[in-house]
Amino acid sequence: MLLIEIVEEIQERSTKSLSMPSIIRKIIQVKNNIKRMHSTDVEVSRLDLEPNLSTYPLPCPAGSIVEVLVNGARCPQQGLQEHGHSRYYSILNKTIVILPAPTEAITRGLTIFHKTSSRALTVGDLNAEPDMDPDYHMLLVWGVLQETTVGAEAADYKARYDNLLPDYVIANQAPAASQIRLEEW
Repeated sequence: MLLIEIVEEIQERSTKSLSMPSIIRKIIQVKNNIKRMHSTDVEVSRLDLEPNLSTYPLPCPAGSIVEVLVNGARCPQQGLQEHGHSRYYSILNKTIVILPAPTEAITRGLTIFHKTSSRALTVGDLNAEPDMDPDYHMLLVWGVLQETTVGAEAADYKARYDNLLPDYVIANQAPAASQIRLEEW
């Protein structure tokens, strides 16, 4: 479904008069919540490691990190003041800190698996398609309607949403980042 079709579905079923920007804002909130809680789409970012440099720019929001590898080895997250692992990473001011700092230069030695970023939906692009499985775009409709209605009507839309969500989760399962093997070209 295109964004305009999702908006029209919501307008046809809603008992409230909602503005186009309000509906799109609510669609974005529902989509982001679904993706945050249930998305398995993973991107891989790779950075070069430099000798004696422990701080690198973060290529994604900190909350979207799934796993970090340093020179192919899993690197757990822990606080800067903790001392439980021989090598670990921490997040500090939109940077990733690798401790201890590498002692040699390693091309593409820092691998960060992170959830994909969502494409923006706007009033100016009503022919856009939300970046989620198109078979489950009705989740956006039911999600918005359950938030904008009350009583039995809200309960009905919540039941529809809750009924469709497990199918979406199963259909969009992917292997854990630790099961993904990087291939060098």
